[in-house]
This record gives sequence, C-alpha cells and structure tokens, in this order.
Amino acid sequence: MRLLGGFWRLIQASTDKDQKLGWGNAMCVTLTSSVLATIPNFYMQTMMLPASVHKELDQISRNFIWGSEPDSRKLHLVNWQTVTQPRVLGGLGIKSSKDANLAAMAKLNWRLYTEKNSLWVGLLRNKYNALNLHNPPSNSGSPMWKAITKGFDIFQAGIRWIPHNGVNILFWKDCWFSDTPLVSQVYGPHIQDFDYITVSEFLLVGVDALDLIAYQLPKDILDQILAVPISFSSNRDDTLSWKGGLDGSFSPSHAYLIARNLPPSTKDDWRWIWKSQTFPKIQTFIWLLSHELLKCFEFLNKLGITPSATCPRCHAAVESVEHLIRDCPVSVSILVDLLPGL
Repeated sequence: MRLLGGFWRLIQASTDKDQKLGWGNAMCVTLTSSVLATIPNFYMQTMMLPASVHKELDQISRNFIWGSEPDSRKLHLVNWQTVTQPRVLGGLGIKSSKDANLAAMAKLNWRLYTEKNSLWVGLLRNKYNALNLHNPPSNSGSPMWKAITKGFDIFQAGIRWIPHNGVNILFWKDCWFSDTPLVSQVYGPHIQDFDYITVSEFLLVGVDALDLIAYQLPKDILDQILAVPISFSSNRDDTLSWKGGLDGSFSPSHAYLIARNLPPSTKDDWRWIWKSQTFPKIQTFIWLLSHELLKCFEFLNKLGITPSATCPRCHAAVESVEHLIRDCPVSVSILVDLLPGL
C-alpha cells in the first residue's frame, strides 16, 4: 500500500500540467486502468485482500481520477458504482478492487475443478474434501483455501455443463441445456429426491421419469432437453464450460460482471463515446454529458456549493444540463456562429 500510494503521488505530479490543459481526467482514467488497478493483481491471484485494503485501493483510484489530493479535495461527479462498470454499460471500465479479487478467486475455483491432473489441484481437493462440485466447500482451512471458497458462488454462477454421459450433471439444478438451470425456468412441486437425480438417471428412466414431476414440462423446454446429444455408453466424462468465455474457457471480465451483479450487455451500447474520432477530453465531456453530471448550476446548487441554480448567462431559467447545452440563448448563439447550418 505504501508503494502504491507513492506511485500514485508520482503520477499525480506528472499529470498536473495535463490537468491544467483540460484533458487530465482522460489520462488519469487510462493510468488508473493500466497501472494503479493492475499493481495489486499479483496478490489478488492467490489471496483475498482485507476489506480495509480494498477500500483504500478504491479510494486511491477515485482520488486520482478526479484529481483529489489530501490537502485539496475535488468534486467526484460520477459515483464509484457507475465508474467501475464496463464501458459498454456506461462506466469507465475500471474494476472495483473487491469484485476484481472475487473474480480472481472464481478463476482458482475454475482451475480447481478443470485441471484435475495438476498436483496442487489434487492436493487441495483431497485435503479439504472438495471432490463433489455440488457441495459447497468448507470455508475452514488455510488462508488461501478460505480465499478460494469466497469465489465459489461466482464460479457456480458462471459455469455450464457440456453433457457427454450425463453422470455428473444434476438434471434439475445444473445448467446443461441452457444458460439457466431448469429449476429457475419451471415452477411447481416435485419430490425432494428429484433435486439430486442426474441427467443420465432421469433420461434412462424414460417416460416414467415424468412421474417424478407433478406437472408437464413446457414443450419448448422439453424440446431443448431432447435435442441435447447424450451417449449413455460413453466413457467421456461431462465437461465444464464458462458461459461468457470464448470456446468455453474462463473469462475474468464475465466473472467480474457476476461479482458486480451486472448484465453482460445492454440495449444502449455506450462504447460509441470512446470509439468517436475526437480528443480524449471531448470523449470524457460527452460521457459526463450523457450521465447529465456536468458542473451546471442546478447540480452545484443541489450540493450546496452555489446559492442559486439560475443560469448566470441568460438569468431566465434553471441551468440544467439540457439548458446549458441546448436551450440557453447564449449557447444557441455560439452554436449558430460555429455551425451556421445547424
């Protein structure tokens, strides 16, 4: 932490001139994402950092982005929850320290249940009796094992089974024919033991297996189940796949979305802002404008910084973001002079 704080002050001093030129925020975002946020990653790969460390790491990143210093606090226009969202969702793509750490622990769980031939995997799984994926591992043990268990829920939320013989897959509770388990798609009563019946057991029973359910499965779901190719005589075990990864491999960015409880995509793709062919300071301005969080008098008045929210140029209306950019006569006259055909 002392090294990171000193490095932050060094970069802060080197960007003071750039901030005076007006594009320091954009540069600080790049440095935070590529430098400050990556320094703790080495330690996050094998341990869960304390909550106080996560808090301090996030505070250092927040202060650096907005230009705050111990003796000079600046206004943080956008809340940290929004800033730490991916750019496609309207954030800056900077990762929250705690959620990035949880995503790293989910990766260790992924390796624990997919790299079965590794020596360290066999040692940990046998020592802590983590042989069954469907039973949450015990959270007692070494600090490293406790850290791994904290990422187990994220790991379980991100995996999907690829059936081969159906022996290791729970018919009702696992994701195997879609990205969501059957229990979340169909609601109704069933016997208790049905929660633990495997895909192979259910399908081998055949039509009689439907007697285990007190209702008929919807036709579209039943068609999806019957379309899954399963060979009961296959010696190949069922394999795990990551839902949001290329070719089924683990995706740290998707694991981070699960830790943040964020959707993988949205109807409004905010990346157009950062793909626009313009200067970084203008991209940052458009991003703030899209969030309606410019330093207009209405915003500053709500924070108690200015006594009035009235526009200081036209004195005719409240200076909101919309008024500042589009409705103010002074702004309109400037736009007409710059863009005569507007």
